[in-house]
Order: sequence, then structure tokens, then C-alpha cells
Amino acid sequence: PWLSSGVAALVRVEISLPFDLAFEAFTMLGKTLKDRRDAAEIAWNLMSVWPGVKTDFMVNRFKISERERQILRLLAAGLTAAEVAALEAVNCSARNVTWHLTNIMLKLKADNKAEAIQRACSLGLI
Repeated sequence: PWLSSGVAALVRVEISLPFDLAFEAFTMLGKTLKDRRDAAEIAWNLMSVWPGVKTDFMVNRFKISERERQILRLLAAGLTAAEVAALEAVNCSARNVTWHLTNIMLKLKADNKAEAIQRACSLGLI
């Protein structure tokens, strides 16, 4: 079907992600490619799109709120729930911080805080 609509070349890039996920990007060209270098240059440009969409993609995939990301970043920095709660920018109780952490752990399928932080880091959420 692509050939009949004028597509002469297709370049596809797949970026593997944790948990058996992948990001795919395609470009269709109206002219044939001269050689593999042309395809490599286009692939490189497609790969440059990934950093710009990675966070949005992962946040939407795992439904992590901005508030949860804020709490997670602070916990990843080594603060305890009580220390996070004491910050003026957070403005909540230690119990509320723990509640956010529990929600994060459920969303990331993590058994503890360290695992949640590790997964969030590997996914680019923090």
C-alpha cells in the first residue's frame, strides 16, 4: 500500500525499553536511498526524537503524576518521608508522602522504595 501512495523508502528505528517495551519511529520517503549511510543518517535523526518524548511516554504509560514524581525525586535523593514532608515545597504530612510512595510502588510493580526508585530511574521518570 505504501508503494502505491508514492513511498519509495522506509526507515524504521526501534529503541528497546525495560519490561519488554519498545519505542518505534518510522519515516517514509518519496525517493529511494542512495546507500546505507543515507538510511543511517535518517535513523540517527529518528533516534534524536526519543529523548523529547521519553518522559511523556513513560509518565503516560505508568500514570505517574507530577506530584508523585516530585516525591520520588526527593526520596531518590536520600530523604526520608519525614524529611520530604518537612520541605516547604512539598507541604504535606509524612503519612501523605508514604501514601504517594505506596501508589508509585503499585504503578511500577515494585516491592519496596529502593526498587521503585531503581525502576523510575531506568524508565527515565526521574
